[in-house]
Amino acid sequence: MNKPDIKDIKSKIEKKVDPQHQGFFHTRTFHILLCVGIVLIILILYNCVIRTDKAAVTPEQEELNQQHESMYLDTFDVVGDYLFPPLKTSKEDQTTEAEKTDKQQDKSEAKVSKPADSEEDIIESADISSDPTPAPPPPPAAPAPTVETIEQ
Repeated sequence: MNKPDIKDIKSKIEKKVDPQHQGFFHTRTFHILLCVGIVLIILILYNCVIRTDKAAVTPEQEELNQQHESMYLDTFDVVGDYLFPPLKTSKEDQTTEAEKTDKQQDKSEAKVSKPADSEEDIIESADISSDPTPAPPPPPAAPAPTVETIEQ
């Protein structure tokens, strides 16, 4: 019996499976890999050659950048103050030590120098209305509404 050679078998299979076989360089996979490689090379060239350095920033651009940053921080401060208002502090917390001592001295001086008021002075100071026309009388009271119950 005549044994077929491996080369003959291989050539017969290639003719039946892919009669126009042109090699790996003509496949779709190779074309996709080639496109991805070209895109990567273009990106590397852009980063190395074309893109400007950040060290080449002019003082005017740096000043503008600082202004923009301060504007953003101010915006955050305003929003933060709106969302989280500061806690209300008592008046005692807001006064300084000097003001506290001044108030204590004023109180002690007022107690010593102020004589007791007579009843007539108190009555005269109670009438503080400066309007010469009397106030209009209040409107008459409306009768109270009645509640009716429904019997079934």
